[in-house]
Amino acid sequence: MDYSVGDFKSLAVNVLTSVLDGMGIDRVHIAARSLGGAWALWFGQARPERLDRLVLEGCPAFIEGMKIPVFMRLLSAPALNRVLTKLQPPSVKSTQSIYTQIGHGTAIDRGTILDIYYYGVTSL
Repeated sequence: MDYSVGDFKSLAVNVLTSVLDGMGIDRVHIAARSLGGAWALWFGQARPERLDRLVLEGCPAFIEGMKIPVFMRLLSAPALNRVLTKLQPPSVKSTQSIYTQIGHGTAIDRGTILDIYYYGVTSL
């Protein structure tokens, strides 16, 4: 696999194709949301013969017109992200707020993703 590919869409298609090839899978069903939804759509566009069914939960990331929340833009600045995470360390409340802002409010209300993400962040 060529990791020097400059565009994210090509990287996503190459990764998914390589995983399926490595597992010997010709066609696949995919259920995805958020960034996984974008990867699945790109894969389906590039390799329709390999995708049997696609289920998307909510709006995938990178849909035209989608705006990145301010806090995410601020966290992309290397020096600033360290200061911001010291001012407000990860907590259940901050995790709920972040994931609600990026469109996962329903999943948080159902209790389906909060623990995974919160405990994943705090274990880093």
